[in-house]
Amino acid sequence: MRKINNSNTFVYLTYSDLFGYKDTELSLINAIKNKPLLDTLQLLSRLQYIDYMDQHTKKTFLLYLQQKGLLNERVASIVANRAIINYQCILTLWKYIFAFGDEKMLTKSSSLSETELLGHVITLCAKIGDMLYRGESTTLESELIRNIHFNNRPEVFASLGRSSYIYLDLAADRERYNKKEFIDIQTDFSERNPYTMKEYFAVITSLISRFSKGNIVTSEPVSINPERYYKDVTVKEAGIKIVNELSFTFLEAKEWAKENLKLPWNFSLFQINPLFNYDGQHFIPVCIPFLEDEVYEAFFFKVRKMYTNDKILGFLGRPFEEYTALVGRQCVKESKVPYQYIEEFSFGEKNSKKSPDVMIRLGKKLAIFEVKNRRVRAAAFLQGDELSIKKDLDRTFIEPVKQAFTSISEILTTEISDNLSGIEEVYIFSVTNNKCNNIGIYDDYVNDELQQVSSSELVKGCISLDIEEYEALCYLVSRKRPIFKIVDEF
Repeated sequence: MRKINNSNTFVYLTYSDLFGYKDTELSLINAIKNKPLLDTLQLLSRLQYIDYMDQHTKKTFLLYLQQKGLLNERVASIVANRAIINYQCILTLWKYIFAFGDEKMLTKSSSLSETELLGHVITLCAKIGDMLYRGESTTLESELIRNIHFNNRPEVFASLGRSSYIYLDLAADRERYNKKEFIDIQTDFSERNPYTMKEYFAVITSLISRFSKGNIVTSEPVSINPERYYKDVTVKEAGIKIVNELSFTFLEAKEWAKENLKLPWNFSLFQINPLFNYDGQHFIPVCIPFLEDEVYEAFFFKVRKMYTNDKILGFLGRPFEEYTALVGRQCVKESKVPYQYIEEFSFGEKNSKKSPDVMIRLGKKLAIFEVKNRRVRAAAFLQGDELSIKKDLDRTFIEPVKQAFTSISEILTTEISDNLSGIEEVYIFSVTNNKCNNIGIYDDYVNDELQQVSSSELVKGCISLDIEEYEALCYLVSRKRPIFKIVDEF
């Protein structure tokens, strides 16, 4: 199931909150230039394992402020009520270090104590908190959508199991597809890479396990030496190659950081290469969620780049559809509620039209699921403009719902399926890999675009689900729960 933060919203700590004024960018740069960087970078890597409101970190920061003569009752109250850790500020501090730091200082550590180092870094992050949105024009709704997308992370080992099953098993099963659409992506992958697809998933799994929160002591450096880590395993060569592929060096980051310093959500380098190689042998994670994205998001594009035409996009959607059908079929089979699973079928002239991908019936009610192997595009996340977000809402929600509505309306009107006769209420779901949340003005946009659908007496609801939410809903189907009462609450 999806990881839920202890609090749905939080206000992060800024320098102006603490001291009543915004410090200059120059002071931030001067705190980085010609300064030892190793222990600072190692601490930044460790901070991603700490909760936003971590009390131990807050106590240490208060001690630091006390030692500096900066602690008073007002400051203590602000620290108590603010998020001490802000991942966006942490990643932005990485960018500042690459932009203005000195590579020669990478192997040098400061003489600061743990309290002084933590206080110093939290202070730098607080200064960045005042600088994030200089000159950027964005609506509150757009910013909330970007925050939700950035902070709402899937359960990684569930994603790993699902992705490996889709790509290693379902995508390789030729019998599931017609000859014209099938593409042997596993063979093509092995020919274009110095490792197999199975080895790739094995290595990514090992990295996620190594850097998972349960295996980390946050008071110790978080790093990996692939030569040692994979020394006694069969995927040694693949492991070393993949770790290097997923990493970047200081020089590789410097120009990118300077170019993207003022873009508060552009962490594209870290998303592509989530590991930092700081001395040629050791690698530290910049952002664990970006490493976890290699399980499905980044892997999808890795496969996509192997081909020059768009035929691959059509095929990559098919194993995803097969997976959702298997899950839906199995949950109905396990349920003691008299659900009926209705297989996808072709209809119309020369069978040129398709029914919705997954259909589950209970009496006169029908849940239909239109499945698309789609995801929120980087443009919507990085730019955060209204047009980009609306495009993603179109792709992941509006278009699938309209497609399903058109299909089921024709099927029910022409009575071409006995399995669907007598249906009086229809619930339409879009199912995508991840989804774009609609709030405020975007909720109004979705309602306007789907007015024809929602005004139909037949349709009782239109709901957008990501793949984890679909799995959760199917779980409820299997556990003696009439899902339509639950769905009505949406």
